[in-house]
Amino acid sequence: MKHSMRRFVVYLLAPLVTMLLTLMKVPNFCARITLIYPQITTWLDYFVILATVFIYYYTLWSPLKLFEKQARKKWDIMKELAIKFNEEYDSNFDFSFSVMLIKTSIFHCLEPAEANSLDMQFVWKGRRFSFFGKVLKVVWDHGSNGIPPNYRMTLNQGICGKAFQEGKETNTHNIVGVTLLAELLKGHNFKLNEMQKKSVQGIVIVASCPLVIKDKGVDRQRKEVIGVLNVESRSFDSARLLLDENARKIFFQKITNVANIYLNLH
Repeated sequence: MKHSMRRFVVYLLAPLVTMLLTLMKVPNFCARITLIYPQITTWLDYFVILATVFIYYYTLWSPLKLFEKQARKKWDIMKELAIKFNEEYDSNFDFSFSVMLIKTSIFHCLEPAEANSLDMQFVWKGRRFSFFGKVLKVVWDHGSNGIPPNYRMTLNQGICGKAFQEGKETNTHNIVGVTLLAELLKGHNFKLNEMQKKSVQGIVIVASCPLVIKDKGVDRQRKEVIGVLNVESRSFDSARLLLDENARKIFFQKITNVANIYLNLH
């Protein structure tokens, strides 16, 4: 009943009210109506006011509220997926999840400055100033063992930045996974500043899946990477999920499934 009423208002009543408002802008129309019904002038003023409020509500306010409701529902679904993901591994690894989306930053100070950098005057606490760039920012997280909710990084930093820059599709082949054990990290430089390093200290594995949306154009399909989905664990045993080939395939496929559901909800 509720959906039928909404369809009636959107597809019939709203266009009818809009058409009447348009007709009232025509001088001859109002003059003829007033000539036939002289006492209707006041009622026409009331109609214009009420019709304007009605159009505003159903073209702006109502869709906005519907969008906000769907957005809240999206994160509820993601939370359920994260819980189910952990349950499929018998909650042995206590996975944390986060979605990072690309944002435009007018100013940020995230990347560590190189020792031989020529622009040392633009360095603060060992970090380089940058203007008008792109950063990855956490917009949703689940779990208490992953990256913090206010975490930000540039596209040149970390596993997330690499997955974003190199990602072509949302599939298992484009996921970047790393085991953060000291003996396996020799020679790796994730370009994190000291504050970022403290935030992720203790995380054993990170898997970052690019979120790629597809837009069908006139002549070809356009693809755009909008962010990354991250899965982290501080469990020492979780390292085998990346070190064992079969376990890694299954792990990456599960992450891809969650990422694709998010893209359908986005």
